[in-house]
Amino acid sequence: MWEMLRERRRQVPGKARALPSEWCSTAATIGRGAATSAIIAISAAAKTGAGTTGVRTTDRIGGIVTATNGDTTAGATIIGIARPIARAMTTGMTAAGVGTPAAATFGAAKLTTASTIGAGASTPAATAGDKRLTFSIIARCPRTGQFGIAATTGVPAVGKLLTHAAAGVGAVATQARVNPYLGIDGLACLRDGMPAREARNRLIDMDPAIQNRQFALIDRHGDTAVWTGDDCLDWAGSKEGDGYSLQGNRLAGETVLADAAAAYESGSGTPLADRLLAAIVAGDLAGGDRKGERSATIYIVDTEDYPLWDIRVDEHEAPVKELQRLHALFARDVIPEIRRMPTRENIAGEAGEDPI
Repeated sequence: MWEMLRERRRQVPGKARALPSEWCSTAATIGRGAATSAIIAISAAAKTGAGTTGVRTTDRIGGIVTATNGDTTAGATIIGIARPIARAMTTGMTAAGVGTPAAATFGAAKLTTASTIGAGASTPAATAGDKRLTFSIIARCPRTGQFGIAATTGVPAVGKLLTHAAAGVGAVATQARVNPYLGIDGLACLRDGMPAREARNRLIDMDPAIQNRQFALIDRHGDTAVWTGDDCLDWAGSKEGDGYSLQGNRLAGETVLADAAAAYESGSGTPLADRLLAAIVAGDLAGGDRKGERSATIYIVDTEDYPLWDIRVDEHEAPVKELQRLHALFARDVIPEIRRMPTRENIAGEAGEDPI
């Protein structure tokens, strides 16, 4: 099977990538040596005085494309550099004799811009309300052997395709530009006894668009492996610990994962569901949402082929708060019923289970 997938990958033709539409506006910053930068935004049809200029991508800095307009029209040369403020750079611009620079500020969690090129042409850059973030945690409970995943994201139904787990096998979380087969094939690798890092490398080799992906695996021993593609939008990265891994993209910053990790570790000895929830709540409070979460989930497998916990907040204005409410409800009303249901060892289950 793997040889067939490799051959299919080799047959995929290369394609020129267009800049995503949310980057297509003008953004540059000047300050007398001030280190302020902007999300790149140079329209493919940016008007400069008496003409239209073209854009070509030239480099990537810290996970965001750098684009340069190599043409000059009516004396205009435009250079855009994208970078978080921690390593901000300074850019200059003169457009058709107009000395007014585009102004932009890119903080840890927001971006505001105002731009003018040529004779008053203006397009807004990416806004702070960009709502496609994701951060997740995968973990193995050393006390019970349970595997769990929790996540929140800026689009609906994060629990539908991000979570993949099997009892006694491991778990996979797949996000950014989601490829569900990274989860499906990742679990297949773990079922075959492949260590997490070897499985990760196998998956990387199978996906021709792997630079758009972010995924994490944890194997039956609690070892983890993560991949964050170069094309995942900042802030993107991961933090691995003993028996768990946190990963996210389009976050406010790495503090989101650091705070989530601290919350998870502080719950040592408590139920896995509680620890996963604590991590999501802490990451949310650290600014993980960038004002944009819309869904959240907790998914845990124990000893059976069906999950023990499966909470999905598919669409909500405050999904993390709703996840907290549902967690309490599940703990009180749902989990006791799940534990009385049939198992492989006791196919009849308990006589006291309630009908559904």
